Amino acid sequence: AITQGTYFCCLLFCTVNQILQAQENLRVEIQEQRNTVSQILQAQENLREEIQKQSNTGRGDVSCPSSWKCIGKSGYFFSTATVTWDEANTDCSSRQAQLLVLANKGEMDALVPHMDGKPYWIGLKKIVNNWTWHNGLIPSFTSWNPNEPNNAGGRENCVEMKSGLWNDIDCTIKLAYICKSIWFY
Repeated sequence: AITQGTYFCCLLFCTVNQILQAQENLRVEIQEQRNTVSQILQAQENLREEIQKQSNTGRGDVSCPSSWKCIGKSGYFFSTATVTWDEANTDCSSRQAQLLVLANKGEMDALVPHMDGKPYWIGLKKIVNNWTWHNGLIPSFTSWNPNEPNNAGGRENCVEMKSGLWNDIDCTIKLAYICKSIWFY
């Protein structure tokens, strides 16, 4: 005969197993969704690049609005105001731009001379312990300072770039920021 204690142990064991299985199923589903989003965003980026190539055929660098800098085929806004990461992200959106997402090291190297040695917010943020561009893409390269990222104080979930090197930093710190145009890159 099964005692009441044995019955409750079996019931508890079954419940724990069901919870663990549900947790694993959710983890797999979340990863599949991330992969899908990443593929969509990469396809979008490829389309933008193709449109840019076609629209610039036979032309030199693009022209930028005042207060923006044209560097290569893109336009960049280097803020003088200092704000939190979220405020920078919002301001870039209001300018029909995005907080800087670096396509490659060459793009980063082209921006460094315009930074005057100052730190700027870039669009990289830690989401569930993964560094991800705010548009969902995984960085194709990194340029961390030595011993970074280190999550000092347990609150460093955003990234500043200074002289081409990255540092994880508290998102509520106020820094200047770089927006990249979404209308011609």
